[in-house]
This record gives sequence, structure tokens and C-alpha cells, in this order.
Amino acid sequence: DLLVTAEWPTGVTGKLMPDCVPQLEADVLQQASSDLIADLAVRVEARYHVASSAAIFFARPPFQAVKHGHICRFVGLGPVGSKEKPRKWLHALKLVPAGEMTPEALRHRPADTTPCPLKAPEGFVPQG
Repeated sequence: DLLVTAEWPTGVTGKLMPDCVPQLEADVLQQASSDLIADLAVRVEARYHVASSAAIFFARPPFQAVKHGHICRFVGLGPVGSKEKPRKWLHALKLVPAGEMTPEALRHRPADTTPCPLKAPEGFVPQG
């Protein structure tokens, strides 16, 4: 249900409308992102992924998992102690364990849901 990493997954800002993409310099996002973390995120399909390496707050619109079709959410957090709103370092999540949810509730798609922005690992075959 929950994946916590330092690095952002490469590609997490993809498949978004331009006004939804965080305002980061390209090199900052590149340095803060990891192909290995993207690979891990695609494989484990955590419902919530929290990371902090870009040092900016970013709550990405939800996206659909490739394998199981449930909704995934990514939250980037700013540096601890930051008082600036764009660098918010705390974020509340209301978690209900997936095992306690109905299949319909797991697959419910909010209106702003996008396809998965993360590139599936080479040779990865989604299996239901």
C-alpha cells in the first residue's frame, strides 16, 4: 500500500497537463529521479508513493496501475522544517488497507486520473 523512497521515480511528471507539472529546473528533476525507483514503483504498484529528493511539495494527480488497475498516488515532499508552502514537508494521508477495500473501491477512478506515467521495465508483462 505504501512505498517510501528518497528519489522520485523517473517519469512521474509525465502524462500531465502543463499546469499540473511542478516548476522545477530540468536538471533538478533529473538529479532527483531514478530509473531504478521507477522500475520498483511499476513492479510493486503501491497505492501511495512518497519521496523527497526534489525538495519540493508535489501531489501528483492519481494514475492507474498497469498490472492490477487500481489507483496510485505520488507525493513529493520538501525539506524537513521548511516553512514555504511550495516546499511543504508534511502531508496527511487517509489510508485504508487494500485488503479491507472492495475491488470496486480499489478501481474507482477520480476524474483527473491519468494513465501510468512510469515506463514499465524491459520484459515486464502485466498479469492480472
